[in-house]
Amino acid sequence: MKMIKEWQSIFTIAELCSICNISCATYYRWKKQEKTVTNHEEKTVIEICQHHKYRRVTACLLAQFNIVMNHKKVLRIMRKYNVLSRVRKKKKALSQACLVQETAMIMPS
Repeated sequence: MKMIKEWQSIFTIAELCSICNISCATYYRWKKQEKTVTNHEEKTVIEICQHHKYRRVTACLLAQFNIVMNHKKVLRIMRKYNVLSRVRKKKKALSQACLVQETAMIMPS
């Protein structure tokens, strides 16, 4: 891999792959696998965001790790690695006052 990267400017990738006795598909598959989580910031975000939403992760990065990162970037990283927390809808509780007003309107006096 390193040799192909060094000589890529001079030779084509197909020529370099044939010299190394590998197929071009194998080279590109290896190249794609290298794009795992290598960035320190992304690793930190993934560690923090298991139980928090992106806004809290952004605040935590600044407070604990002194990393300034835009909330949009945090959200993009969380989407990329599929670690977004689920947001549940809050149930509205009907108060007794609402029920009393409805019954008062139905029953004429």
